[in-house]
Amino acid sequence: MTAQHTPGPWDRAYGNSVYAGTHEEAVMGAPLIATCWPLSGETRELEMAFSNARLVSAAPDLLIALESLLEWCILKEKGSPYVASVRKPIVIEQVKQAIRKAKG
Repeated sequence: MTAQHTPGPWDRAYGNSVYAGTHEEAVMGAPLIATCWPLSGETRELEMAFSNARLVSAAPDLLIALESLLEWCILKEKGSPYVASVRKPIVIEQVKQAIRKAKG
């Protein structure tokens, strides 16, 4: 199935806003994907809004990592140990990078 969302990469700018493209493209006026608003003006709520924006901006990366992980699992299950072993470090790195981006 082809993705129906705006293609990645997505990145944050201005703390709580997520844009299509890199951070530099976002600052230059890339399309807005989402803005994560705090529930109040409290510091904790502002930090949570920024964390939510990080998570949203990582969505395309997380999707790619999950698709790669699924592909790797299928290869391993079908008995393609060589291909699975070659792909394993690549998949692990994709997953780690996506998690780092989501967590900040």
